[in-house]
Amino acid sequence: MKKIVTILGIITVYLLNNAYAKDYISVEYTPLSQKECMSLKDDLGLKYCPFNNDHLAGAAKACGHIENLPTGDDLQLLALKLYKNRVNSRAPKTTIYGKRNDELMQDLLNLRNSGRIFLWIGEEYKDEKSGFVRVFDPNASIPYFAPRNGKGYISQSVGLVEYGNTDVLAAVCYK
Repeated sequence: MKKIVTILGIITVYLLNNAYAKDYISVEYTPLSQKECMSLKDDLGLKYCPFNNDHLAGAAKACGHIENLPTGDDLQLLALKLYKNRVNSRAPKTTIYGKRNDELMQDLLNLRNSGRIFLWIGEEYKDEKSGFVRVFDPNASIPYFAPRNGKGYISQSVGLVEYGNTDVLAAVCYK
């Protein structure tokens, strides 16, 4: 199987006060058809292939395996860095508030979007039709689950970022 991946950027996120680092790359992905997902399902570590136009499967393929997509905890640590550790004691601890540092987002991930950026988490939802994402809104970062087929409010912009003079679908992967 020949694999061509467009790398959009490389990031090192220092976790736990720089005690260790995780390296990521941001890559462009294309949603998979159900047929392609089914043929690659085992190689990508997927349990389900519910739809044509499967965004989570496309992100997993671009990253080489679903386990190469970041965890929810890792994207929360990234959010803490991008929003300067602003957690509201009255909100769930996974919700982070503040102004997103777009310059840092551009520097770290080479991702730009004036609105919301949704990034896939490497986990399928038990309903067999959804996956988990983390939203990086200009004023907050919150985890969600989203349909994998690009339908619905959240899914229409999952992974959509500005790259050069065009919009592309992007995922963040472990390097």
